[in-house]
Amino acid sequence: MRHAARPLHLAPVAPPALFLTLPRFADGGAVERVRRATRGLRLPNLGAKVTGSNGKGSTSHLIAYGLAEAGLRVGLFTSPHMLDPRERARVVTPGGTTAIPAEALWAPVDGVATRFEALTVAAARYFADIGVDAVVWEAGIGGRLDATRAFDCPVTVLTHVALEHTNVLGTTLPEITADKADLTTPGGTLIVGPIGDALVAVARARVAHCRLVSAPVATALRGAHQGWNAACAVAALDTLLGTSGPGREHTGDFLRTTRVPGRFEALDGQLWVDAAHNVSGLEAALMTARATFGDGWTLLFGASADRDVEAMARAVDGAPRHIVVTEAHHKGAPLERVSRAFAPRSVIAVPTPRQALELARGLGPEPVLATGGLFLAAEIMAEARGTAADSLVWF
Repeated sequence: MRHAARPLHLAPVAPPALFLTLPRFADGGAVERVRRATRGLRLPNLGAKVTGSNGKGSTSHLIAYGLAEAGLRVGLFTSPHMLDPRERARVVTPGGTTAIPAEALWAPVDGVATRFEALTVAAARYFADIGVDAVVWEAGIGGRLDATRAFDCPVTVLTHVALEHTNVLGTTLPEITADKADLTTPGGTLIVGPIGDALVAVARARVAHCRLVSAPVATALRGAHQGWNAACAVAALDTLLGTSGPGREHTGDFLRTTRVPGRFEALDGQLWVDAAHNVSGLEAALMTARATFGDGWTLLFGASADRDVEAMARAVDGAPRHIVVTEAHHKGAPLERVSRAFAPRSVIAVPTPRQALELARGLGPEPVLATGGLFLAAEIMAEARGTAADSLVWF
C-alpha cells in the first residue's frame, strides 16, 4: 500500500485555449448544470464528499487511500492542484495512483459555465468510463452552490469552519457552516469535525443524520490538526464500509503511509512547504513548525492578495529565527504590503520566490518552512524541483 500513498509528481501540462475561455465563477446554477452534464453516467453509489475551510484536501486523500486499502478502485477529485492540473482527478488502487490523462481532463464539455464545472464533469466522465468502485469528491467552495453537490454520496464530511469567501458563503460562522453542511446528499450522513457546539447545532439542523468525531487519530501527517482530519476520515470509512465490512479489517496502514502534497511536506533535508492559506491554517502550520523544529528555523512567507495578510502576519510569533517575505507570481499580495504587515518586526523582503528560496537557504543549515498560501507553496515546490515558478498553470 505504500506505493499507492505517494504523491504524484507530474510535468505541468497547459490547458487548451478553449478551456481558458470559460470564466472562473458564475452566478449560481452550477449544481443543476453539472447534474445535466453527467446525467446517465454510471457512477458508483459508494463515496464521500468533503468540505471545510481547512483540512478538506488531507481528509479527502485519507478517505481515498483508506478505501483503496480495503481493495477498492477509487476516484479522487481534489482542487486546486499544486503543480499540474492532472492532480485534480486521480485513481487510487491498492497497487498505485494514476492521474487522469490530459485528453480526458481537457475533453470539451457542453452546458457548463465555469472552468471548475468543466473539470468536475471531465472527472466524473473519466471515473464512470473506467468503472471505479467509489469516488471521493473534494468541494471547491462551500457546499450549497458547489458543483460537487450534484453527486449523490452516502457520506459528507465537514472538517473545519472559518471566515472565508464571505461574499459567497456568508459573513458569519453559522452562515458558512450552514452553506457547507448543505453539501450533504438528502438522507446521507454528515461527519463533523471539531467545530464547536454552537456550529455543530447549525450543522445538525441542516441534515437528517449527523456524526461527530470525538478524538484525534494518529497519522503520519504532521500536525495536531491532521489527527482530527484523520478522525474524520476514519469515521467516514466506518460509515461507508462498516466496522467489519469487506476489506475493512485491513484498513489502518493508510494512516501511517498517506502523504498529501504541500501539507507540511519535506522536500529535502532543509526545505518544507505548507499550503496554509488563512489565519487558522497558518496558526496550525506554525504550531507544527514549533513542535518539529523548536526555535531554530526560517519562515519563508507569502500570501495571496485576497487574504487577510495583516492578520496572518500577526499570527507569526517569535519562534522563527528569520522571516523572509516574497510575492508569489500568481495572485501574490504585493511585497510592500506583506513587508508592512510584519512591522515593526524585522523581515527580509525578496521580490521573487526563486530569490527568496535561495536567500532563505543561505541563511544557514536550519530548516526553512515556506507557507502562507497554496500558490506560494506550489511555486517554492516548483523552484526546488527545478521548474520555474512563473511557468505553473493556474486557472
